[in-house]
Amino acid sequence: MTTRWVLLIISGVAIAAIAGWLFDFKKAPAPQQLLQAPDNIDYYMKQVNYRAFDSRGLLQYHLRTPYLEHFIREDASHLQTPDLEYFADKEQWHARSNTAVLVHADEVLTFRQNVDLRRVQGAQPLELQSEVLILRSREEQMEIPVAMTLKQPGLNLQAQGALLDMKQKRHRFNGVKAVYQDNNNASG
Repeated sequence: MTTRWVLLIISGVAIAAIAGWLFDFKKAPAPQQLLQAPDNIDYYMKQVNYRAFDSRGLLQYHLRTPYLEHFIREDASHLQTPDLEYFADKEQWHARSNTAVLVHADEVLTFRQNVDLRRVQGAQPLELQSEVLILRSREEQMEIPVAMTLKQPGLNLQAQGALLDMKQKRHRFNGVKAVYQDNNNASG
């Protein structure tokens, strides 16, 4: 009887091992693909200070970013937390956002996510907030193609978009809703 029990235990262990192996074999994870770096990045830079000059040799803008990646096929640079000082005639503007893309051939800088634009020198200070701001430096224009808020002393303006033409000194706002405030009295 003891050999019978030993054979029964050995066969039970063998069946359990085979069942465990089959169960484990069925749950084997699918092989994961290795991370692949984009094949069109030709360089990246940290702590970038970039200055662009206009045709007269005057400083047009000064761009700073802690990290930049350049994509060769698009000839575009992706920026993290860009900080821009833009000079238009006697006005100085300051722009910040979470990300931006600089298309080199067209000299177009597109800010995205939590865009904050301020006029720090000029007629009067103002602050503009949006999710997108497009700077076309050749045309000396800033476009905001999405909803935005503009704040000036005594004025809170909301619009569906805007075009700021620095060369012509004209600013156009689309779909405007304005709230004027004077001595804590509001009217709209």
